[in-house]
Amino acid sequence: MQQVSLRALAVQDALRLSILANNPTAQTFETRIHLFQRSLFLRTHALHNLYKVERLHRIMRSFHSLQLKGEKEIETICKNNWTSYSSARRDFLQYVGFTPKYSQQIIRFKHALKAYKKEGYQFYCEDYGYTDFSHFAKDARLITGRPPSDLI
Repeated sequence: MQQVSLRALAVQDALRLSILANNPTAQTFETRIHLFQRSLFLRTHALHNLYKVERLHRIMRSFHSLQLKGEKEIETICKNNWTSYSSARRDFLQYVGFTPKYSQQIIRFKHALKAYKKEGYQFYCEDYGYTDFSHFAKDARLITGRPPSDLI
């Protein structure tokens, strides 16, 4: 288990360094997110002929369903894509650098943050899989290191 987390950190650090080295002017959060998504896309798009990567794309597209949250639902998505959770986790760590659960959390947060920016205090976090606003704020701090009010 410790090897897996160390491997994920090494990939995260490598991505962070490549993004900053390629574009040192990326000062805003949105610019960094865009560059990060672009680097992930380029990493996986170059490997589009591989069956594992295609399967990861299908799994990640399934994450956009906002009602799904937690490992049991991810296991269901994996079964629907003819793979086990442990194989999907291994492939996610190898190609994406994150676990499926964390990838799903990032996608859910991205959708919720867009709505929060658009709706402001009328934001209804339950529509995006969060139990309350503090749950959304906790994810904001975990993923970005900032409270939601700083991300508007």
